[in-house]
Amino acid sequence: MNSVIVHNVELSKTGLGMSGGETCLVELIKSFDSFSDNGKTIINIIYTPENGIKTYSKFFDNKNNINFVEIGKYNIEKKFGVLFSYLYKTIKSFKYIKKFDNDYNNIIISHSDFWPTTIYAYFLKKKNPSARWFAFNHMLAPNPLKGFKYQYTNKIKFPSLKNIHYWLNQRLFFCITKKANGLITVNSSYIEYFKKFNKNVILIKLSSDIDQYIGQLIKNNKKYDACFIGRFHEQKGVFELIDIIKKVKKYNNQFKCIVVGDYNNKIGKEFIKKIKANNLNDNFELVGLKIGLDKYKILNDSKCFLFPSYYESFGIVYLEAISLGVPVFEYDLPIYQDHKYGVVKIPFLNNEIFSQQIVNLLKDKNAYDKLSYQGLEYSKLFSWPETARLIFNNFK
Repeated sequence: MNSVIVHNVELSKTGLGMSGGETCLVELIKSFDSFSDNGKTIINIIYTPENGIKTYSKFFDNKNNINFVEIGKYNIEKKFGVLFSYLYKTIKSFKYIKKFDNDYNNIIISHSDFWPTTIYAYFLKKKNPSARWFAFNHMLAPNPLKGFKYQYTNKIKFPSLKNIHYWLNQRLFFCITKKANGLITVNSSYIEYFKKFNKNVILIKLSSDIDQYIGQLIKNNKKYDACFIGRFHEQKGVFELIDIIKKVKKYNNQFKCIVVGDYNNKIGKEFIKKIKANNLNDNFELVGLKIGLDKYKILNDSKCFLFPSYYESFGIVYLEAISLGVPVFEYDLPIYQDHKYGVVKIPFLNNEIFSQQIVNLLKDKNAYDKLSYQGLEYSKLFSWPETARLIFNNFK
């Protein structure tokens, strides 16, 4: 195999936070960058808007063989919203559709399924038929009549414009990616559905990057009873946290939950209002967005991790928690078949049981230590370099 250029496309980046899919992008690129194939060079190019460069560049140093191509300014999204910025970035991307240097083997990876990313990757592939294109889909869109909250119930709701857009977006994704050389998924339950559109489906394991920080973390320094890390998005069930902590408070009035995530949006502001309305100011500490070591210090200093999502694809933060021996509490969603150890699963939306299970585990040291150990051992089965190697072998 000759020297390789990996063209990483993520034009659908919004905001300055990090989703699980974006964590995957960063960790795979770091792993690709460390590979050598019979001494040949591997070069990574990341096509992303201004806010993507600002977010992702924090994870790379000058030693990384990585180049950025900026497609789109962040102020467009801030002034006009996400949908308009998608249109703007898609139109702008057309001037960056180029013919690749044939002296290299060229690989295209579209790291999300939203249409700015998919459309640009499609035209790169069309311009360069000999390049191989692999398309990520990290999460199937929920039924618009159920949305994120009611996907696993018998209830239906009037569909929101956002959920309709998300669902239609994936119809476009699966139509366009019939031309891809393969689809990449993180959940085994998606495979048969994906094969309706593309016969080559690659199942990968997500992982945690905790190894590079573990030496800087202090053991047994538990400042917080619980922790939540995530985006303030309707799928994450953040308002369930308020109900859960309110119920826990009946057993432990001093219970403290630290919340990590950018709360400067509509859901975040409503979350803060509900904390005050329920007299829970002393039970929550909101610290905003944290990444890398700062994030892991908070997680490491927490006795347990609360994960009340309504809907996920895998939930990479589950691995981050158990990699530190921090037990996870989550709803028992059918999509979590790989969440096998280090976790307490709760009947969906049964917050009374959720709160009781938290209180019970934190009182029972033997049960806590056993769950912590099982999760820690299970986390060792997941590795970013091994996942990157699996994908890289498909390039060949």
